[in-house]
Amino acid sequence: MNLEKGHYKEIEALTEKENGPVLVRNIQTKEFFVRKKYALTLQNRLEKLSLITHPHLPKIEEIVTSNNELWLYEEFIHGKNLQEYIQLNQQLPTETTLEIAKSVTEALVVLHEKNLIHRDIKLTNIMISNDGVIKLIDFDAIRFYDGTKDTDTVNLGTLGFAAPEQFGFAETDERSDIYSLGVVLNVCLTKNYPKDQLTTNVYLKDIVQKSIKLDPSNRFQSAKDMQAAIHQQLTLLKLEKNRPQPKQKISLEKKQSVSKPPIKKKVAQNQLNLITRYVPGFRTNQLWKKITASFGYLCILFGYSVMLSTGTTLDRFLEGITFTVIFILPFIILTNFLSIKKWIPFIHSNKLWAVCCGWLLVGICWFVLSGITIQIFENLYSPEFIEQRELNSTDSKT
Repeated sequence: MNLEKGHYKEIEALTEKENGPVLVRNIQTKEFFVRKKYALTLQNRLEKLSLITHPHLPKIEEIVTSNNELWLYEEFIHGKNLQEYIQLNQQLPTETTLEIAKSVTEALVVLHEKNLIHRDIKLTNIMISNDGVIKLIDFDAIRFYDGTKDTDTVNLGTLGFAAPEQFGFAETDERSDIYSLGVVLNVCLTKNYPKDQLTTNVYLKDIVQKSIKLDPSNRFQSAKDMQAAIHQQLTLLKLEKNRPQPKQKISLEKKQSVSKPPIKKKVAQNQLNLITRYVPGFRTNQLWKKITASFGYLCILFGYSVMLSTGTTLDRFLEGITFTVIFILPFIILTNFLSIKKWIPFIHSNKLWAVCCGWLLVGICWFVLSGITIQIFENLYSPEFIEQRELNSTDSKT
């Protein structure tokens, strides 16, 4: 595109670098974007990248060329980069690390299918939005791979994360991104580069070790291969978590010597972590949201208690489902419980009309589902329950 930069109002610089990314706002739509300056030589690659729409890649709104300068406007992601996230946590849980790896490999599969190599995968280039969505960002070093060169024309990448071939030993390809992601996973688990401390995590050590082989031919040969290995380990981890633990016999002497407070403290901490990670209203740790959420949950409990107070077991069961569909389902979607929004089409677009269409689709689906639920269940209630409900309705009118 060849549009004027005047469509945007500068808000603030996002880094202290000269010509670094700047937060801007579209004057017409009021949407926020990140403006970045790139070399004109990257125009073809960035235009090809702008055609990609993927939940784990930032959406490129437009590319502006003016006075031999290239400016890219992309989706602004509210959240923290992976380096900041690690600094806030003593150690990332294995499942979280695997989920991050899964999301990044999904993004890489799409890039590599277009022969686009990222070449700068590192902690600060992986964002975690406030909704828990992983995004691979920053395409300063992106290049086409055609397999015809012995080495890269320009050596780019970040020391510590970049593959050896990025420093002139060979042409970079998709296996270079795999190397960098392997280093990222090791840092997530140990807070150290592999050369300083290699992870011993049972679910990830083999993946990391294979990813960071010096010889590219010994690594995963594609992002899809690495993705499959990650998916396998994630499945094993979830199966292990759901497996019932065997009861252990313990002698009276040992039982008396067990320190109960630390165990209770650990259980309480784990429960608190689950609340702050998954429960809407508590994820951002803001007091006003906690208070609002607590009041909302009390209203939900009260609603369930009223709906389930009369009728037969079947009546109460049907009322519970109806209440869930009509009231709880919209709550789950609006609060993005378990990142459910990432499965909803259009709403992640930076175009207002697309977002409106997405939410309109959600509203229509909810309305139809609610109507079908009510219509089907109406014929299943007991006569006594229907009579009581009609009596209550008559009393309320009088």
